[in-house]
Amino acid sequence: MREEDFKPGTDGPETKKLVKRVLDRTEEHFRSGFPLADAVPKALGRGLRATFAGGLALIAKIRNMDYAVFGRRPRLNLWDKGRLALSAAFGSTPSERMDKL
Repeated sequence: MREEDFKPGTDGPETKKLVKRVLDRTEEHFRSGFPLADAVPKALGRGLRATFAGGLALIAKIRNMDYAVFGRRPRLNLWDKGRLALSAAFGSTPSERMDKL
């Protein structure tokens, strides 16, 4: 990778492969942490569930953008945020819910 590969609008194949690799690894870390949300006090668990859900939602958005993150920034819209908040507060266990994302 060269410095030029990280400039805005330069989402070439090598950059996309790097972003994909980082996202795959990040998703593994999120998923391995799911049981923690059920093992801590309720309020902390809600926060962890929201963090996991938000992170996985952003990963899904980046994948839908074909990993082209230097031309535009992935964003959660109001609908996404509301769904995530309700899911974190009232949803099923993190493992069941995150498998759907």
